[in-house]
Order: sequence, then C-alpha cells, then structure tokens
Amino acid sequence: MSPKGCYRFGEFVLQPSTRLLHRRGDVVAVPAKVFDCIAYLVEHRDRAVGRDELASAVWGRVDVSDGVLNQTMLAARRALGAGGREQRPIRTVIGFGYHWVDPVDIVEAAPQPSLPPRQPPREATAAATTGPARRIGMFAVLGVAVICVVAWFAWRLHTTPAPGERGERHGVVVLPVATSGEADSAWLRLGLMDLVAERLRTDGATVVPSDTVVALARAFDTSDADDLARLADAAGADVVIASRATREGDGWLVEVRTVHGRASPRTARGHGRDALEAGVAAADAIAAELGLRGSAPAATADLPMRELLQRIQAATLGDRLDEARTLAARATDAQRRDPEFAFRLAKIDAQAGRVDEAARALRALLGRVGAEHDPRLHARILDALGVIALQRGDAAEAEALHGRSIALLRAGGDEGQLGKSYADRASARFALGRDDDALGDVAQARAAFENAGDRLSLVVLDGNLGAIDLQRGRYREALPLLEEAAKRFETMRIHYAALNEWDAAAQAYLMLRETGAAGRIAPTLARLGERVADPRLRFGTGLTRVEILVAMGALRAARTLLDELRATYAREAPAELAGRADAIAARLALASGDDADAQASAEAASSAPASGDDSREQARNGVVLVRTRLLAGQPIDDALQRFAARAAQATRSVPRLYVDLAQAMRAGVARDDAAARAAFEQALAGAEATRVPLDLVEVAMAYGEWLIASGDLARAGAVVEKVAPWAKTDYEASLLQTRLYHAARLAPAWASALERTRSLAGERRIPPELATPP
Repeated sequence: MSPKGCYRFGEFVLQPSTRLLHRRGDVVAVPAKVFDCIAYLVEHRDRAVGRDELASAVWGRVDVSDGVLNQTMLAARRALGAGGREQRPIRTVIGFGYHWVDPVDIVEAAPQPSLPPRQPPREATAAATTGPARRIGMFAVLGVAVICVVAWFAWRLHTTPAPGERGERHGVVVLPVATSGEADSAWLRLGLMDLVAERLRTDGATVVPSDTVVALARAFDTSDADDLARLADAAGADVVIASRATREGDGWLVEVRTVHGRASPRTARGHGRDALEAGVAAADAIAAELGLRGSAPAATADLPMRELLQRIQAATLGDRLDEARTLAARATDAQRRDPEFAFRLAKIDAQAGRVDEAARALRALLGRVGAEHDPRLHARILDALGVIALQRGDAAEAEALHGRSIALLRAGGDEGQLGKSYADRASARFALGRDDDALGDVAQARAAFENAGDRLSLVVLDGNLGAIDLQRGRYREALPLLEEAAKRFETMRIHYAALNEWDAAAQAYLMLRETGAAGRIAPTLARLGERVADPRLRFGTGLTRVEILVAMGALRAARTLLDELRATYAREAPAELAGRADAIAARLALASGDDADAQASAEAASSAPASGDDSREQARNGVVLVRTRLLAGQPIDDALQRFAARAAQATRSVPRLYVDLAQAMRAGVARDDAAARAAFEQALAGAEATRVPLDLVEVAMAYGEWLIASGDLARAGAVVEKVAPWAKTDYEASLLQTRLYHAARLAPAWASALERTRSLAGERRIPPELATPP
C-alpha cells in the first residue's frame, strides 16, 4: 500500500507512516512495540503469523520470552477495546501464533485528532481510593507469589519520553505540604495533602491518589524542576501542585501553587481558624484558578471529624500504624459511630495484621451500611472483606465478595475503587485457577484505573501479569520482574511491598534449585522484616529464610530461627502459616536424620487448612509423611487417602505427581516392582511436565535410589542424568550422582562427585557407605 495509506477497522484507523492509531477521531496512546505488533498483524491479515516471525519483525530477534510476547499482545487487545478473553480482532492460534480476523478497509487519510479538553468529563474524574486500601489490595493480596512490578516502571522513573511519545494526561499531583516546624508537621504534611487532593477531586480534577504520591515523592527530588517533570510523567499527570501551611496569628494560612505544568504558575491562598479550614479554602481557590467547577462549601460542623480522619489518614500514609490506632482510640463516642471512621479503623487493623478483628468489624459495619443508602461505602466494605477472605485461603468467597462490590460500583463514579475491586477479584480468580477470567478482570481494572488517572496502580497491574509466570511455574521468566520490582519498592521505601517481592524471588530461586542465589536474598528478608508491622508477612518471610537455611545445610541455624519464629508468632499466626511451619520442620528433621520428629511435624502439617497457593507445599509434606511412616513400618493407607483427596481439590495439577511418588514408595516397600516402576515413571513424567527443577529433583532422588537398589543401573543412569545440570550446585542432585557412581564402581567419577557433595552438604550427613571406595 501507499506510504500515506491507512487501515480502517471498526472504530479505529491505523496510520503506519505516522505511527498513529485513532479511535473515533481521537489518538490512542500505545507503546511502540504494541503499535508494531498491531501494524504487522494488520498488514499480514491474509494469514496467521507465527510467534517467531512476529518477534523477529518487531523485536529484531526470535528469543523473546513467552511472557513478554503474551503481555504485549494483551496490551494490543486492550488498546483495541478487547478484554483479555476476547479473540477479536486478534485471534490466538494455539501452538503457532496470531491471526488478525476482523475486516479491514484501506483508506487514504486518517482523521485529524481532536484537541483534548482541559477539563475531563465527569465520568472520567471520579474519586480514587486513598490510604491503605490499595496497598492491601494491590500489594498484599496476592501474597508471596503474585505481586510484581514490570521493569517498565523503572525505565519510566529515569527517562523522559520524546514529545511525540507521550500519551494524553490530565491528572493532578498534590505534593506533601511544607510546614514551618510546627509540632503537628507530620500529620499536616500528609493530612493536608490528602485534604487538598480530595477537594480538587470533588471539584472535577483527576487527582493522583495520595498513597501513589507519597511513594513517588520518596523517589524524586521535588525541589528539582527536572525531577518534578519525571515525577509528573511517572504519575501520568500534567500538573503538579505544592503547598505550604503556616500559622498566622490565631489562625492558619495555606498557600497552594502550581510548580509544574503551567507556563504561567498559578497561586492561591486560604485562611482559616484551623489548618483544615484554610486548606479547604486554598484548594477551592486553586480549583477556580485552574478552571474547575466549584463544589459546595465544607460544613464547619464536620471539621473536627474531618481533622481526625485526616490525622489517621496521614499516619496511615506514613506507615505509622500504631500512631493511627492511638489517634483512633481518642475518638468520641459519636465519632466512633461514624461509618467512615469505623471503616478506616478496620482497614488499619487489617494492614497491621489483626485480620480477625478487622473482619469482625467489617461484617458488623456491613450490616449498618445498606447498599441502598451508601453504595460506595458498602462496596468498599465488601472489597475489604474479599481481600481478607483471600488472605485466609477462601478464594471462592473472595470472588463472590468482590463480584458484589463490582456490581454496586459499575453504576456509579468511583473508578479508582472499581479498578481495585476488579484487580482484587482477578487475584481470587488466579487462585482458583481461572486464568482467563482473571485476565478479563485485569482488563476491566486497567480501564477503571485509566479513568481514575491512577498510574501507579496501572503499573502494579502490569506487574501482576508477570505473576502469571509464577502461578504457571515459569520462575525463570518471573525473576527479573520480581527483583526489579523489589529494588524499585525499596527505593520508594515501600517496605512491605519490597519484602513481598524479595520473598517471591527467593521462593523462585528455591524452586529452581539455585540455593546460592536464594541465600543472597536472605539478609534482605531479615532487614526488611524488621521494618514491617504485619506479623503475617514477617512470619511468612521468616519461614522462607528457614527454608533457605535448610537448603544450604545450615540445619542448626534453621532450627534456631524456626523456634524463634514459632515463639514470637505462635498466637498471631494463622493456621495455614502454622501448617507451613510444620511442613518445613518436617523436612528439617528429615535432613537432620530425626525420622520420628519428621513424622510428627508432617502429621501436624497434614491437618492444617489449605490455603490458596500452597498446593506444592502440602504435596511435598504428604510425601514426607508417607516416607516417615514407611520407615517406621506403620500403615500409610489413611495418610495416602487423605493426601490423594487433598491433591484432587487443588486448582493446579502439581500435587498429582507427588501422589504418584508416594504410591511408588509404598509399592517399592511392598516389593511390587511393576507397580512401583509404573508409579515412578508417572511421577517422573509429571515432574518433567512442570519444568520445575525442584519437582524433578524430588522425584529423581526417590526413583534413582530405588533403581540403584534394584540393580537397574542403566535406567538409573538415565534418571540421574535428568538432574545432572544441578549436580554442581544442589546437594541432593550431587548426592544422587555420587550414589550412582558408587554403585557402578566408577571410582574416579565417584571420588570427584563425593568431594563436591561434601562441599555442598553443610551439616547434612552423607551416608557412610558412600564414603567407602567402590
């Protein structure tokens, strides 16, 4: 076609020569790679395009990971108005690539883009949720496996795109308020900031949520003009507002001014008997300067309650949860009866790890706040209860609660909360194994966050797509995303989010049997754990440190740390974390040669309630239980039946291979060689299908030992070779190789393998018979 030609399909016109995509005359901002993928598929719409061909055409190479390509295609579908599950206009050709399937017409000219209005339409400017809600929903709900932020964010923080690459932005950033050394400066900085932001939002502006601004303000020098421009770009905003609060006689003066985004800076002042009254006046005055519609004057009678809420909000934004709780305790009886106050208090309890207390308060509040009288608050309560339900491992209940929240919010105005509820339901659906439905919710959340102007939540949402790699066992692909996100959150001093990301990275390295890499993360987990208040998170990441120590053979240190964690969190630990501690204790005892303790701990772990993402943990514990019972000559039928029943309920297929492994062990002890071999082969096939080194080494260790004991060294050699890539760095893989060389009387190979195994053993005891020359 001619260089000036364009493609028209549905509401869209694609103009490759100018690299523009229009929808009903307006330019749609899309990343460069997304645009290139759309253009290539449109230009080759007469046939299906292979994944390698598309990667070569767009990236200039074929070694583009599945995760990158999948996320790019998902972004392309979203840009074209399709959700994650829709197969139009781009259809996925399973096992091959993609095919453009919608009709396309060739036209000669693209429509002229319309100028964006200075004041966004009402439906695109609804208030976004601030405070701890998003941190709980977006950062914590997916636990150690699910939260990650793409490397794109780090790039956005340190680069400024060329003018032609910027998307349309109409957001406002309200920075923390400068004060003049007042005793109350801590709450004034963030409380007044949030008040001004809320007032501007009410006046019709799309205001970046306060918790997003707090995070960004830690990463940039707000006194530097270039840094302010980068902050605005990272937040997706075109205006940055700074404020100062000072005492003026018996009252207060709040001065508000634009410091970025206006050729002629605008300034407004507000006076009042207290700082809040002055802040409201200043916010309304700057709103008028910016051409926004005016809102109703604030009721003077509401100011004491507003001040209390803003003080609590300021403490929460600053991660000072104890201070927030102390402030709440000073509330009058009338203030305590206020539904908004009760909701804030419950969210503080949830963020601080007092989940049961928070759930009881939210349930009681749900009965007081009817959906017909205050649908927005009712929806927020439902969403918060859904987050808690998922934390407790009840993904089905979480999905239902989030669905009710979404149904209430669809009709009304609060795009930020709508996006959060969709994102939280996506988390529940991922936990249920319904990935396609979850991706559909991610697409809906994206649209809502776009409308709310919440750039950071959009970035975190993109990061959540990387969590699909973790859910599906693609640990290698997930690691760069996790580590980059962890570093970014540390830079921004969001310690709980950084701790989550580092914990997930450590778990990924353990799954890959890369103990050294996991060990390098352990000190970071300890350091960040000291800065986080949530006991659940501290206990969970502490258990990861125990797992790392066990994998390194530091058994005494592992036992000491596990005992300390249990003593510290015995009363606060939820049952599923206590079960995880028991499962780790069982493996620790087994590595220490204490079979009786291993059995007792495995029995305790097998009775713990299931949680959303621990199916592999439960399955591995089931194998330990069966193994220790077999060693003790005890019956195992009841344990194996419970094991199989629990595995059948799991949403992922991983536990099945461990059931096969346990059944193979039983058949081997019963000397039913045919049944044992068949079950071992089935378990091995399952482990190879997962492509997870941890699974493969677990199965190969048991099967290889049985084959060697049976005298089938030929098949044993083939099985041992499957774990050879890890023999240089993994103790169990090295030990298995040593066992094979000893049985095969390969003295030089045995000596080399034994030396390497000793270097990896730590405090683990190598069987004495393997130390005797063959």
